[in-house]
Amino acid sequence: MTQSAEHRFRVLFDLTFERMVAYARRRVPPAEVDDVVAEVYTTAWRRWSDLDRADGVDPVPWLYGVAHNVVRTSNRSAGRRNRLVDRIGRAEPSMAATSPSTGDEPEHVAVRNDDAARVRAALATLSDADQEVLRLAVWDGLSHDTIGELLGVRAGTVAVRVHRARNRLARALGKPEI
Repeated sequence: MTQSAEHRFRVLFDLTFERMVAYARRRVPPAEVDDVVAEVYTTAWRRWSDLDRADGVDPVPWLYGVAHNVVRTSNRSAGRRNRLVDRIGRAEPSMAATSPSTGDEPEHVAVRNDDAARVRAALATLSDADQEVLRLAVWDGLSHDTIGELLGVRAGTVAVRVHRARNRLARALGKPEI
């Protein structure tokens, strides 16, 4: 890798690292986040020369695509591991809840946790496609153009999918549609 290609990779890393961590945090257990992010950038490093030579290709949606594939692989592995644990008859340790930061009043933390639990439960009732488009648009803050590039559809299609998914989520939460 040339010095300028290495520099461009470092710039991409610096611009996207926190976003990739946030993406992984919302999709895998906390203990797996670092491994997922490391695998994303390892794959990006290995494939960088191909991507860096492609004129006009925005590397950010490509990186999200890599992250999506790494998360899918991680979740499939976790599913196989959990099925094996169930067969053996042992319970998988539950994910530890994060403790509130000092300064947060317990009643505020409880309300936030309850609200977050309700949203997670409602989100889980949606299809995988609805969940993913909402996560990309709302939590990851990606534009419809970028999501469209990632999913291989037009930005207008993404806008419709996001709108419909938000309405389904609102119904699942017992709120009026948007």
